[in-house]
Amino acid sequence: MSTPEEAGSPRLTVSRCLRARFHESRCARCLDECVHGAIHLDGVVRIDAERCRGCLACTAACPSGALEVAHDFRRIVDRCPPTDALVLGCARHPIDSGIHVPCLGMLTEEHLVYLLASCPEPISLVTASCSECENASAVERMKNRLSRLERLTLLPIADRVRFVTVRPEPADRRYDRRSFFTTVTNRVVSQVAGRIASGSVSDPDRPGTDVDYSTKRIPQRCRLLAAALLRETPDQARVIGNVLRFRMKLSTSCDGCFGCVAVCPTGALQSSSQGPRFNEVACTGCELCVEFCLEGAIRIHPKSEAAGGLGRE
Repeated sequence: MSTPEEAGSPRLTVSRCLRARFHESRCARCLDECVHGAIHLDGVVRIDAERCRGCLACTAACPSGALEVAHDFRRIVDRCPPTDALVLGCARHPIDSGIHVPCLGMLTEEHLVYLLASCPEPISLVTASCSECENASAVERMKNRLSRLERLTLLPIADRVRFVTVRPEPADRRYDRRSFFTTVTNRVVSQVAGRIASGSVSDPDRPGTDVDYSTKRIPQRCRLLAAALLRETPDQARVIGNVLRFRMKLSTSCDGCFGCVAVCPTGALQSSSQGPRFNEVACTGCELCVEFCLEGAIRIHPKSEAAGGLGRE
């Protein structure tokens, strides 16, 4: 039986929707991803509960955190007992061992990087029941994200991640000295990374912070990436950051109105005496600032142009 945090329903925070923050925003990423017709964009995003099948593809597409998975992925991964390999499957078709997520289709590049950084041993993604599932297309898109991630970051994904098409046998748990200390270290690093990534923005678990248009909050995916990069070598962290993070170009036409700072949902833009100050850790590449700027002074690009907006299409 799945726990409440494994339940497959997206958490909607309307005040974080780009269309709610700026009525002229053309963002339709969630609508484009939903194959079940459960997303409606009449002004702001709405979810048709009768049509929603819990694939959570919309959460993987949403850049602002308006649609997120209603559980703490990092906590679920870090509480996994130290075994030789990490086994991850769907809560709809629970496996005897390993950890469960609502649907494998929810896994973004940031989730996948976090898995790789958290487990030095092989990772098994159990897809034994996916081909017959109504959410099969979401899982296929996750596989495509994994392939693009390997191509652009040169991470040894083919050697580290395997798709299991038959239900696995329960894994033997080995609590050796190495696995014990690796697990403890990873949990400490995760807690530190979460605090670093949060910075001056609000605590996402604090009541009332997700309904205030003035509150800035870094989405789950950014916090996962920050935690993962602290676990990587400096060289590998730089390569991954160049693919999954963004940079801003500000032209001389900026008039210093700081409207972009106000409209940004994550706090990636802040006021300074020199104009808007950019924090790449908080930027998700949503480009709401680009849409909002009347002077056309802002451009947002992946740090590595070769990324081409990886995972944001």
